[in-house]
Amino acid sequence: MKTIKKILFYLVIAVTVLLIATTTSVFLFKDRIIQQFVREANKSLNTPIKIGKIEVSAWNDFPNLAIEFTDVYIEDSYPGDYPLLTAKTISFYLNPIEVWNGKYSIQGLQLTGSETNLKIDASGKNNFTIVKKSENDSTGTIVFDLKNVKLKKTKVTYQDKQSHQHHIYQSEKLMASIAVMDDVYKIKADGEITTEQIGIGNKIFLKNKLFTVASSMTYDHANRKFIIHTSTLALKTSSFEVQGNYAFSKENIIDITAKAKNTDIQTILSLLPGEVNQKLAKYKSEGEVYFDLHVKGEVSNRRSPFISIRFGCKDTRVYHPDYQSKVEHANLEGSFASASMSNFSRAELFLKNMTGELNGRTFQANFSMENFEDPYVVFDFKGELDAASILNFYPMPEMKKLEGVVKADV
Repeated sequence: MKTIKKILFYLVIAVTVLLIATTTSVFLFKDRIIQQFVREANKSLNTPIKIGKIEVSAWNDFPNLAIEFTDVYIEDSYPGDYPLLTAKTISFYLNPIEVWNGKYSIQGLQLTGSETNLKIDASGKNNFTIVKKSENDSTGTIVFDLKNVKLKKTKVTYQDKQSHQHHIYQSEKLMASIAVMDDVYKIKADGEITTEQIGIGNKIFLKNKLFTVASSMTYDHANRKFIIHTSTLALKTSSFEVQGNYAFSKENIIDITAKAKNTDIQTILSLLPGEVNQKLAKYKSEGEVYFDLHVKGEVSNRRSPFISIRFGCKDTRVYHPDYQSKVEHANLEGSFASASMSNFSRAELFLKNMTGELNGRTFQANFSMENFEDPYVVFDFKGELDAASILNFYPMPEMKKLEGVVKADV
């Protein structure tokens, strides 16, 4: 017992000495650490930075050293005074031993209360070229090896006037890690992201949708290419597997696929533009529902990528919680395709092999529409339906009451 007590005593003494030494070192060398870090950072940037206060702490991410910037303003690369990024705090976590030797190996990063504004004007010039080109990057004393990235209360806006896109994202909490090797960045991220909007042309998609994200990506800086490895986006009880790539070395080329798992009609309808979603959002389903999406092509002011969607249901129950009628044993094979995501005038919609029972009465139908601007429609229907059930399933304001049986073979 005496030996154990001695070991514990000396261990406590050693830890206490270490803590005192660390605190004293930070206090004594604080100004030198800050000045050298800021000096090295300014060597890499083209645009001005304004910082309210800078502090050094040994305890925010012990045993790492933390340099915390408060009230940060980073100007974008456009002429004039416009913010690229503002943040309440930005904290960098560094290896203290390397700091004493004059090398700043940034192993962690935390942004709190930040807003980032990414823009591309009509001529294709972006506002985020703020890093100076270096002939020999190895001479720098600031190195990024980010194993711990925390984003809290973060908002990102992306506006591309050349390709008519306007996207807004925000996140209350997001964790990420970034490994760098030969200009290749391997990124993993987990957390929650809210899409305030995905704007393409005059259409708004995914308005105020909260996704839980588990993603794995690679950014190849030399070839200007993002690769999305199989990643998961969860929305309510549904999940979507996403993969693909986005290249922008010469032209902006996108190739993304998304496949739904464990989804329902309500979730699928919520992904549609607002004018469609408002009429159908409350409809629910029980049973097998599938949905696959593919977006591919050039993104520019001249062209918009191709989009194709395959969807449907098998032996599904569809109903509105506020209405009396319901469709049971529903089956549908659907597809939608458009040569342009920003212009659906020449899109095509096919609904095949629609079958089901509306309040016990069976029906079958097919529907197709080509060229939404000047439609060409093919439709067939066969069934015997109770007229009141139709109105109870999908009310029409211009019809107050329906009675009788609708029997048709059209």
